[in-house]
Amino acid sequence: MNEIITSCCDSNVVGLCSLEEVRRELLALVGRTAGETSVPLDACVGRTLARDVVAGFALPPWDNSAMDGYALGPGDDSGRYNVSARTAAGEQAVDQPLSVGEAVRIFTGAPVPKGTFAVAMQENVTRDGDFITVAGTPLARQHIRAGGEDITAGDDLIRAGTVLDTRHVAIMAAMGMAEIPVTGQVRVALFSSGKELQDPGGPLGPASIHDSNRWMLKALLRSPAIVIEDLGILPDDRPSIARTIAGAAERADLILSTGGVSVGEEDHIMGALADIGGDPKQRKISVKPGKPVVFGRIGNAIALGLPGNPVAALVSFQNLARPVIATMSGAPVSELSPSPAVANFDWSRKAGRTEYFSAVVVGHDAIGLPVLKQSGQTGSARLRPLVAGDGLARISGDTTRVSPGDRLDWFPFSPGFAL
Repeated sequence: MNEIITSCCDSNVVGLCSLEEVRRELLALVGRTAGETSVPLDACVGRTLARDVVAGFALPPWDNSAMDGYALGPGDDSGRYNVSARTAAGEQAVDQPLSVGEAVRIFTGAPVPKGTFAVAMQENVTRDGDFITVAGTPLARQHIRAGGEDITAGDDLIRAGTVLDTRHVAIMAAMGMAEIPVTGQVRVALFSSGKELQDPGGPLGPASIHDSNRWMLKALLRSPAIVIEDLGILPDDRPSIARTIAGAAERADLILSTGGVSVGEEDHIMGALADIGGDPKQRKISVKPGKPVVFGRIGNAIALGLPGNPVAALVSFQNLARPVIATMSGAPVSELSPSPAVANFDWSRKAGRTEYFSAVVVGHDAIGLPVLKQSGQTGSARLRPLVAGDGLARISGDTTRVSPGDRLDWFPFSPGFAL
């Protein structure tokens, strides 16, 4: 049996670790595990790009018209031109260069003939048979999209490690890419621990509650980049938890659990990991909610135990599990970036831990920042404020009072999982 490690990192709160140090310690155990595969262009959103995308050709490939109108050859002061041909998008450009006083009827996207001085919008042209008169004096290369003005051959377009979205689909399609090189999916095994838990849909016993954590985390994890294995609810039994984790470690990259990470007699995640050689670490983080976590490496997998209260599990997931999955998939690891917001409430609190709480937007200030109020009484087990809120607000550990007008860090709720 491996020694259970319980020492803590440096923190400005005695006995607690900073979130940054715990995250570094956890990520030091993690390697990229996803490998590489390819997926069709229409299935790449949400996946992590495995190799740089480099432009194989220029866009536009050639000079083309930005307007419906007339491609004008060199002109004279009369503004009168003879229309000699017609060309539309998808048709080859006129073979011969335009001569003085010559014009070609042209449509948006069509290649401009050689020798084109400018394109005149059809709204600025009067036509009489095969002749046109152009109002005003066109500027050189007016309404012409130059070949390569958007992309030149050899340009670096998308870096490996980018999580692909609709913008990337557009540019890869324009480059003619039908199959996209992406990292493989991260395999996440998930369970809740606690003999009091029952799945939704079944009857509750006299001392039971429905498991909300596993379903919340499954919703957060639902992504094309992730494969979820639901291990269900495990009893508060150390050997059973150890066997389940050991088996999952043979299949999964990350084993994610909630509950059983504190120091009570019914908290078995730490001991179960030690029993199977996980070299576990138990940390108390200077964050509220979300103080206790347990983590360790089991073979090629990482086991990460989050707190059992739902709000604490949510905060811990975003602060710790999200960067683990990003690292495994080859995506850049970054902290969640808050937006600025403003409080409209008074709140006195004890200094110590960085605190997250649910808040609702009640307006905007003079410069457009969201104005927030608390959406309910704070508490790591309280779900109703989450539903009533528009996001989570954050205040630093040294804050003892929040007054109207004070700045807050703001994390709006959004559906699904985002690396």
